[in-house]
Amino acid sequence: MKITKLVIVLIIAGLAPSLWAAAAKMHEIETEVIRMELRITAIEAGVFTRASKIEAEDGDKVIYGSTSEAVTSTEKIPAEIGTKFGVRFNLGGKSRDQGRIKMLYLTPGVVDDKGSRHDKYEIPYVIDRSLSAHVMAFEITEAFEQVPGNWTFLVFEENRLLLKQQFELTNPLSTL
Repeated sequence: MKITKLVIVLIIAGLAPSLWAAAAKMHEIETEVIRMELRITAIEAGVFTRASKIEAEDGDKVIYGSTSEAVTSTEKIPAEIGTKFGVRFNLGGKSRDQGRIKMLYLTPGVVDDKGSRHDKYEIPYVIDRSLSAHVMAFEITEAFEQVPGNWTFLVFEENRLLLKQQFELTNPLSTL
């Protein structure tokens, strides 16, 4: 009986280095997967200074794509016609879903001229790897969009939150 226990202990002790090596390799693989996941870096948030639409058609309020416009960093946004606010960000790593992300704009409740309430705008977006930066913005083009309150911009890959940026739309006189 003692010999069997000794043999088992020696076998286990002999396997221990390879088990430790396997565990270390698994940790390296997990670390590599984390590094390869899609991530957002270099975020600029605020008001875009030159008002030109990007990848938006007439009637579109949400703006996405890329732009070289300057961003004045702020979270307090004057609710004025022509104001475009949002985030510019870089994407790194690999996407799980063939380069698809979801941009979600949460509003304090925009009621359009037809009486429809919009608490959110949801935009599916396919990542264009040729762009050096990506933009998620909203341009106030109608009086009914001048809704003061908290606006939250979210970017998701599947159910994983990549970005959250909040803005407070204020009466234009209160931002002076």
